[in-house]
Amino acid sequence: VMGQIIDMKIGFGMANVIDPQNRVQIPLMGNFYYIFSFILLLGINGHHRIILALKDSYNYIPINGFNYTESTMTLIIDTLAKAFEIGLKLSMPIVVIVFLADIILGILSKTIPQLNVFVVGMPFKILIGLLLILVGIPIFFNSMDGIFDQIINSIYKFIKS
Repeated sequence: VMGQIIDMKIGFGMANVIDPQNRVQIPLMGNFYYIFSFILLLGINGHHRIILALKDSYNYIPINGFNYTESTMTLIIDTLAKAFEIGLKLSMPIVVIVFLADIILGILSKTIPQLNVFVVGMPFKILIGLLLILVGIPIFFNSMDGIFDQIINSIYKFIKS
């Protein structure tokens, strides 16, 4: 979600990466953040925790079936809403700063009519967006550790419900 929001704002909305295995198009920054998050998950041994959660699921969920209850569906909806909220929170600083750059470009186009905003604006927004992503990588790195803990806790809540 985060990568797609950033892509649309900095001008990469039309440029997607084709995933031949799933036959879908993936946003550039979405793919970047996905790969970065996956490498980070492997780096903090999160895959061991996920495998342990899968092993523990056999203690809570019967092999012959799983019963959906209202609390289970509420947990799924809350988890998806939380994931969307986290994506919005992580992308908002970049979106707001690029929006301010749009306002500045709009003011420049009114004060200097000879300035072609489309020619100047797109590279300017891409440059600002990529610089903000570069500056934001340590913040993303620090926040992902807590997010992975929330994901593991959500997996255990789902298993136990």
